[in-house]
Amino acid sequence: MFVQGQIVPSQGAYIIAVNANVDSSTNVNPNEAPGEPTIAEAQAGTFVHWDQEMFYGVCPRTTSTGFCAQNPPAGFTYAFKALNSAGGSHTITFVPIILTANQFTFIPNASNGTGTNNALQIRLPIASLSFSSGSTATPPATAPPAATQIFVNFITVDTNGIPQDQLACLTGQTIGPIALTGQPNTVTFTRPASCAGGAVNPNLFITGAEVIVNPSP
Repeated sequence: MFVQGQIVPSQGAYIIAVNANVDSSTNVNPNEAPGEPTIAEAQAGTFVHWDQEMFYGVCPRTTSTGFCAQNPPAGFTYAFKALNSAGGSHTITFVPIILTANQFTFIPNASNGTGTNNALQIRLPIASLSFSSGSTATPPATAPPAATQIFVNFITVDTNGIPQDQLACLTGQTIGPIALTGQPNTVTFTRPASCAGGAVNPNLFITGAEVIVNPSP
C-alpha cells in the first residue's frame, strides 16, 4: 500500500481487506460469494466480502468485531473472518492467523517512488490466504478449500475508526480477481483520477498499491 505522505500508525490505521475464492463463483466461506470487500460492508457489520484482513495502526474498536482485532500486538494483526451462528443470531469475529518468522515479512516503513516511508509492505505464503471459517484450530491447522484467486481493497481509518480512504473508491470498482496460480504476476493499482475526495491527512491518503504473486513451482 502506498500513501501520499508517510505511514504513521499513531494517526490511524492501514487495512488490507481480502476476498479469497476457490474459483470465479465460489468463495472459501460457505454461502458467500466472490467480490470486492468495501468500507461500507465493514460499517454495516456484514463484512460480506471480507474473508481476511491485515491491520496496522491504532485500533478504533474495543472488541474483535470491527476493523481490527482487539489490541493487536505491535499494532499489527493478520486475521481471518470467523462466522458463528447460534440461536438464530449471526456473529462475525476476526481470528488471528499466526505465522512463523520465516513465513512472514512485515515492513511498515518501506519506500516507493520518490517518497520516503510511504509504503506498507507485507509478504506471506499463498496458502495462508485460504484460511477461513472452515479452518480448524487457532492458528488454523487446515485451510480447505484452497484459494486460487483474490479480490483486495486498501483502506485507511482515523484514530476514531472513521473511514478516510479506500483504493476501490468508485462504485462497482474491483481490485481483482488476482490469480494465485500459474505464472508469477505483478499487479499495480493506481488511484483513479475520477476518485472524489480522499483523506485530508496525506498520511492516510492512498495513492496506489501493488500485489506480487509468486506461485510455488
